[in-house]
Amino acid sequence: QRVLWHDHDVHSHLHFVSFPCNVSEFSRPRVQQQQISSDLFSVEPLERVQRFNVIHILDARYTERQEQQTIMLWQVSAHLSRALVTEEARAAYVSREVRRLTAEKDGEKCLAPHLDSEAAYGLEQLLADMFEGVHSNGCSTLRVNGSVLCQVCAFPKHETLAPPAMGQALVLTCPRDELQQELPLDSADTVRLILEVAMPTISLGELMVQLALPLSTLQRISQHLIYWRKARLVDVYQQHTRVVLGAGVDSRPDALAAQRFHEWQKRLSHKFKPVELTFSEVISAFSRGHPLQNISEQLGAGADFTRILEWLVAEGLVVQLATFVHFLPSRADET
Repeated sequence: QRVLWHDHDVHSHLHFVSFPCNVSEFSRPRVQQQQISSDLFSVEPLERVQRFNVIHILDARYTERQEQQTIMLWQVSAHLSRALVTEEARAAYVSREVRRLTAEKDGEKCLAPHLDSEAAYGLEQLLADMFEGVHSNGCSTLRVNGSVLCQVCAFPKHETLAPPAMGQALVLTCPRDELQQELPLDSADTVRLILEVAMPTISLGELMVQLALPLSTLQRISQHLIYWRKARLVDVYQQHTRVVLGAGVDSRPDALAAQRFHEWQKRLSHKFKPVELTFSEVISAFSRGHPLQNISEQLGAGADFTRILEWLVAEGLVVQLATFVHFLPSRADET
């Protein structure tokens, strides 16, 4: 990792952060195994890229070198370079993309990138998506050459999460179907099973029995999902749990949360066709501090109460009311 700075007159506000990468010769396919056609993008093994750098150009007018996302750029580079090295060794992805971009710069006609998959796209779009995701969300999910799933993030890894307890529940913070699609094709079935059944009303201890999985496996997968901001831990929501709206929640009918609820309910209706409720009806039911059992009865049997609760908890719109027990010795029976 290197940080370079030079006096560039009017461009002195630009800083360059360089992350060197090496492609191991031991992982290169042999010459007779190559099946690359003899066209503009054909690259012989000895002509391939052996070393390359991931370079970030920072504008000091908009970001400080000590900002969290700037400090963690080495981690973003490490994640991306690992996937690029893998595809370079397997299919000469970086070499072919460099040749294509050079040819386009020199004015040669290039119809499309030479990629291994229809779902793949060029290196320039890959880098643009990476920076856009890190800038807007702190993370981004990429698919290098349509083959290698790569997740880059600016979240510090030194903030290790404590293993969740058996009595806690896992709630997903993004749509379940979208998260399933983000997983690579070779993901363990255990991860997909957990994503299907994780709910704020089911503790990890119950999941352990229901899925016949060791607690340590559930804890590791939960820590991974929490780190990538795909889930978070909550206390289990039970029938007797009292809930209210979170502090500062905008419950107006035209609020952004109301729009998201309407869109979520439309997607849900295509699958399960529950009774549609307005955002105001749902917020009114959850804002009075009643137990979940009473709220479920108020919304009616046709409403998918469990999924509504899951969405509200994931959005941070409802919180649990604590139960306090007061011991008053002066009123205690002497016996």
